[in-house]
Amino acid sequence: MTNPPFGGKENEAAQTDFVFKTSATQVLFLQHIIDSLAPGGRCAVVLDEGVSFRLETAFVQTKRKILNECRVDAILSLPPGTFVNAGAGVKTNVFFFTKLKPGTKPPETIWYYDLSDVKVGKRTPLTMDRFEEFLTLKDTRVDSERSWTVDIAARRRTAKPSSIRCVLKPTALTPVQKLPVMR
Repeated sequence: MTNPPFGGKENEAAQTDFVFKTSATQVLFLQHIIDSLAPGGRCAVVLDEGVSFRLETAFVQTKRKILNECRVDAILSLPPGTFVNAGAGVKTNVFFFTKLKPGTKPPETIWYYDLSDVKVGKRTPLTMDRFEEFLTLKDTRVDSERSWTVDIAARRRTAKPSSIRCVLKPTALTPVQKLPVMR
């Protein structure tokens, strides 16, 4: 489990060892994680939600890299304010993934679990009881009121880049409202 710094900026010299150049620290960090994992190695990484939705070249290429080289086991959407006591109010997701072994085909689905509607703050932190259903469902990847599966292969075949942006753009919808849109 790791948590790269959010919003940091790296100069060009720091970017030289990375295939996809960007000043965004969290994207460089994610590339490093993927490259450092041994086949079969597992990771959970807390990333700001911008990594999921930004369309700059390095962000898109890094997301493509994780989809091609890893099995994304789950994406857990955390509520805004989860890390407010640590001084970070940015919206975050936890990506759980496993580095694929050579010759293994990447999976065609990603399972999402959404806690973004849970109200948290300095006096009302996110507690472990909020994760009980996630921990119960994560291995079976069962759909629920808070979880759903996205078929990546179908989206690649049918969606234009602009329609992907519309469907995956973060919204203020509740998990129940999101479910029909994501299916």
